[in-house]
Amino acid sequence: MKKKKMLIPVMALSLGVALGTGLVIHAAATGNADTKSVKTYKDSAMTQEAETYKPEYPTNEDGLTYGADTGMAVAFEDEADLQKVLGDNGIEGYCYKKDLYDLDNQPQSIEEAVKMQEERDAAGNPRRVLNVYESDGKTIIDTFTTG
Repeated sequence: MKKKKMLIPVMALSLGVALGTGLVIHAAATGNADTKSVKTYKDSAMTQEAETYKPEYPTNEDGLTYGADTGMAVAFEDEADLQKVLGDNGIEGYCYKKDLYDLDNQPQSIEEAVKMQEERDAAGNPRRVLNVYESDGKTIIDTFTTG
C-alpha cells in the first residue's frame, strides 16, 4: 500500500509529460467515455459532499477497458487500461496505461523521484517510444513518443 501512495504523484507527473505533448485525446472531443456521478465527501465526518465521476469505458474481448481521458478527476484505478492517444503518424489508437505511466520504473520515495528526474534532465529528458494499438490491445497501428 505504501508503494501505491508514492506512485500517484510520480505517475501524475509522468502523465503530465504525456499530456504536455498535446497528443492525449480528450473524451469530450471523441465522445467514447461515459461517466457516472458518484457521491463522495470532502471531509471525514461525511458532511461536505463532493461530486466525482467514474467513467464507464467499453471493454474489449480480453476484458481490457479502453477510452480517452475524461478531463475529470478520476482515481488511477478507474482510468481505462488502454488510453486513447494520437500516434506519431497521426493515427488514433491506444497505449497501455501501465506504459504511459511507466509503472515498471517508478521511484519508491520522494528522494528517489527527485534523483530520477535530475538524471532525466541531465540526459536531456530522453523520450520513450510506445506502441499504439487498436482497441484490442494487440494490433499495433502506430507509435507514440512521450514528451
